[in-house]
Amino acid sequence: MGVAKRAADLAQKGVVLGLMSVFGYQVYQIGRNVSENKVESKYMKTKTFDKIQEQIREEEKFKNDIDKIPDRYDSDDDSYLKKVPKLYK
Repeated sequence: MGVAKRAADLAQKGVVLGLMSVFGYQVYQIGRNVSENKVESKYMKTKTFDKIQEQIREEEKFKNDIDKIPDRYDSDDDSYLKKVPKLYK
């Protein structure tokens, strides 16, 4: 009985270690692919995402122009709404 119990414990430890190793490797692969922008999905190629990407590209051009940003905003000023992309028409 002692030998069978010891063998079952070793088998259980092996299975758990194997499953945790597979899970860890999958997390590593997903993290690497996401960080290198290798993730492709049919849902990422929509008009909404295209508009958002275009807005990001435009803002990247002006990220060093901090002096053009006012220090204070008027509460009645809604000019920032003109810069928001219209996602749904």
